[in-house]
Amino acid sequence: MTFRVEGLGTGATTNASGDFRIDGFKAGFDYKLDASVVDYILDQTVFEFNDIQNDVAFNVHATPHFVLSGRVTDASGKGVFGINLNLTGAQTSSLTTSADGSYSFLVTLHGDYTITPLVEQGFYTFGPQSQSVNALKGSRAALDFTSTFNASFS
Repeated sequence: MTFRVEGLGTGATTNASGDFRIDGFKAGFDYKLDASVVDYILDQTVFEFNDIQNDVAFNVHATPHFVLSGRVTDASGKGVFGINLNLTGAQTSSLTTSADGSYSFLVTLHGDYTITPLVEQGFYTFGPQSQSVNALKGSRAALDFTSTFNASFS
């Protein structure tokens, strides 16, 4: 997480434990800190401290906001519309590919995930059969599938 101090031209980045320290504050002044972090939603992004006299401690709650995305295409690279996909793992969801074959799952928990396209009425096979992400700690793209249409009529 990154903090920027308005008016001081300084800031800080949290360490692995989430702790940080910013020096250079003068007693008796007001300060505003802006917080930001990639792939997370913060419960508060602006912190205002008035008439600082001593060290100040505060907490920020960050919720993961990761996107798992990709495309389902045919052998020529054309997107395949209407393919149902399931997300299993730390949280579950289902969706359908858009007109260009793209899809995006929003996940808010760290963990292991698997995305699996559903074989609809036996008409399609997919390569790979599923895509797995282990120990997710950030957004992942290019979780792609290639579909093969296998229609046979008797």
